[in-house]
Amino acid sequence: MHARNYLAQIHIEKQHAGLDDMHYRQLLFDVAGVRSAKNLAEDQVDAVLEAIKAEGEQREGWKSRQLARWNQYLGFCNLAKEKGNELLYKITGLMSAEAPGLTQQDYDQAMAEIESYLEDKIAAAEVAMPVGIDLHFWRQRNPAGLANRREIRLIRQKWAELCEYLPECDHNENYMYGFCAHTLRLHKAKPLGELREAESHRVIEAMKLRIAQEKAKLAKDVPF
Repeated sequence: MHARNYLAQIHIEKQHAGLDDMHYRQLLFDVAGVRSAKNLAEDQVDAVLEAIKAEGEQREGWKSRQLARWNQYLGFCNLAKEKGNELLYKITGLMSAEAPGLTQQDYDQAMAEIESYLEDKIAAAEVAMPVGIDLHFWRQRNPAGLANRREIRLIRQKWAELCEYLPECDHNENYMYGFCAHTLRLHKAKPLGELREAESHRVIEAMKLRIAQEKAKLAKDVPF
């Protein structure tokens, strides 16, 4: 199999399985002893693909009634499935409503987002107001301003990058939460799922800055 083909296939399976970057790289290491798919030998590819698929099969994803409701709102908005998938990706980082990695939190956030989208379409007279629905139901159920799954994944991805420059003893969840709390000037760390959207952006930018600083420090220390 051509390298570019198998890299694309692995990326697709990773998205369908709902794996975040940290768990994906750990799976690569457990199965093949590498941290990047680019370093896989050709005879390791099938084993990695099977392991990723197995991870996805262990995740429940959305129930049939949730899929039906999501598709119903796509219809209200006059959105094709492909456009709905693009919207879903912006919220969850997954490209299909049938992805097994989707959670209840993803569902609540996605429904709140598409409800807002529908309201804008109605206000612009692009679609009619559906009969028998509460146009604010999902946004009342899902508090506005919470970090979405994609933002939380990005925090974990940037943390995994930063860990490459930190002592091994600091490669743990407690240190990551401490980093977040310090960045946000919190007296007590809180779960990533409880971060506000603006807070998640501050943490991501702080991690990017720290990574850049560590890279610059490393470059300075390398003799030429």
